[in-house]
Amino acid sequence: MILDLVRYAEREGLVTEPGFGAQAVKWALLFSEDGRFLGVAELGDASDPRNRGRVFPKCSSPKRQEYAPGSIQRSRFLADDASTVALYRVSEKDAAKRAEGHAFFVRLLRDASTVLPELGAVATALEDDTVLDDIGAELTRQKARPGDYLTVRVGSRFPLDANAWHDWWREVYYREFRGATPPPALLDGPGGRFRCLVSGELVEPAPGHPSIKRLNAVGGGGNEILVMPLPSYGLEEYSSCAVSDEIASTYSAGLQNLVDEHKALLAGAMVVHWFRRRVPPEDDPLGWFEGPDAVEVAAAQQRAAEALAAIETGKRPDLADNEYYALTMRAVRQRVIVLDWMVGPFTDLVRAYDRWVGDLSVTNIGGSDLARAPSLERVLTAGLPPRKREQEYKDWVKPVGALRVGLWRAAVEQARIPRGAVPRVLSLHGSVVASGLLDAVLADPHHGDRPLILSALYARLGLLKAYHLRKNRQKGGCDMPDDLQPYLNENHPSTAYHCGRLMAVLARLQHRALGDVGAGVVQRYYAAASSTPALVLGRLVRMSQHHLAKLEGGLAHWFESIIADIHTKLGDGPPRTLDLEEQSLFALGYYQQIAHMSTKRAEGADDAQPTEGESPNG
Repeated sequence: MILDLVRYAEREGLVTEPGFGAQAVKWALLFSEDGRFLGVAELGDASDPRNRGRVFPKCSSPKRQEYAPGSIQRSRFLADDASTVALYRVSEKDAAKRAEGHAFFVRLLRDASTVLPELGAVATALEDDTVLDDIGAELTRQKARPGDYLTVRVGSRFPLDANAWHDWWREVYYREFRGATPPPALLDGPGGRFRCLVSGELVEPAPGHPSIKRLNAVGGGGNEILVMPLPSYGLEEYSSCAVSDEIASTYSAGLQNLVDEHKALLAGAMVVHWFRRRVPPEDDPLGWFEGPDAVEVAAAQQRAAEALAAIETGKRPDLADNEYYALTMRAVRQRVIVLDWMVGPFTDLVRAYDRWVGDLSVTNIGGSDLARAPSLERVLTAGLPPRKREQEYKDWVKPVGALRVGLWRAAVEQARIPRGAVPRVLSLHGSVVASGLLDAVLADPHHGDRPLILSALYARLGLLKAYHLRKNRQKGGCDMPDDLQPYLNENHPSTAYHCGRLMAVLARLQHRALGDVGAGVVQRYYAAASSTPALVLGRLVRMSQHHLAKLEGGLAHWFESIIADIHTKLGDGPPRTLDLEEQSLFALGYYQQIAHMSTKRAEGADDAQPTEGESPNG
């Protein structure tokens, strides 16, 4: 994994030398050649509300643990946060520490004037309280934050763009930041060296690895240090992977670039991905998996078909032998935890996307078309109750746990859906149906929760459908083309499926005969019928005779016919009990029968049809 990250960083031309790194800088302090402060300019795309500024590819970049060794608070050279560079909005609590960092920043500028003379005048200006007040006022006017990074522009030039300071900085870095903590001899051997696990060379292991930033969404703070403990190799004190400084800087630069440019958030985890050879964004299948919020599903499916056709005909050799890499991680305290690592052929990834969308597809509640395919995030959270208004996202997704990796692998590698997803999804789906919430949403097209309830419904039922499809393929290689489709299958081999169908028909019959009776058949009997159908459905069928007597002839005949047809599929009658997997088929049968009855093709008598805005129970 580290070697692949190193190769990625080298391919992208990222900085690999210790003490250097790329940095996004949002603001520039403008100075004249003689050191007069002229104003503040926003870098990057100022029209973007999430503008991070301009990325300078080679900045000073000490490791986080090198900032304050001993009693001296240090800073970066030429680019640091506003509270350090300009003492901007410094709290009383942090005043002493920020003052030390500011003084260090100014000292570095003055020392660097030996190679960049214009920095001497800037250093003098930043020691003037009046100039700092002017800078603070301008930053406030432009709504800058204390944590935003600043650099300086002198005249029309950014000193950060110059090469003249690099050799000077190398000396300063090792003297000021590394000299206070020289690499100790960790193990006995020539020069206290250790075999680098990536390069294979004898090196002094890096005692700490560079920070990985912007992991707040997956449990981290502003900075997290990626470390890989190897206590069995005698590195307990440093808890670091035994690689050289150069390798640590390289793979960290690659990982930071991926976090900034190629990430997806999945239920509290982060996936970063890349390809052995660059792939245009429009041909990136891992981007398609993110779902409707990122790309239209129909367009993505079309691109997947075109990509496979181009590969098979030899028109896209650049894709044919390409490979993908995907790393899933979270942050815990000061650690980045790698949850999963996948490598595979590009063509397998394209086929996996096409199969994933197909396996999840279910008819919409109106029975007129397929529901829009859910995003991967929606599938991952399908087993969670609705998020409460005051609930933080990280707390809401915490119960997903290990299922996130299992479902991610199921999507990308056409693997089986983890069985642990079934009881969670089934329990939530059953509670929504039995509570009458689904009926209420379907009966009222303007219900405030309708989009949320329906999107969760499609994700849950799609996941149950995909579970059975993939289980069946794994057992016998059959795709179940005639058994489990997005729409109703009146010839499905499972009696549990037909029990669900019968429940839907009986509920619809009750409403046709009696109208709105408050707690109807579904609210009172759905949970019991899905687990002990013989006990419940027999009783409901007997009750249905009274309901049939209240209907006109054509409509009564249609209900009698469909009930009789379902009974032929049940053979000796409903099973006494259903296990969890059979209960999921019950749920699919119930839903698909509802959707089927919402279409005009479902029965001969048009007035028997519910509309999409009408509840299956009324």
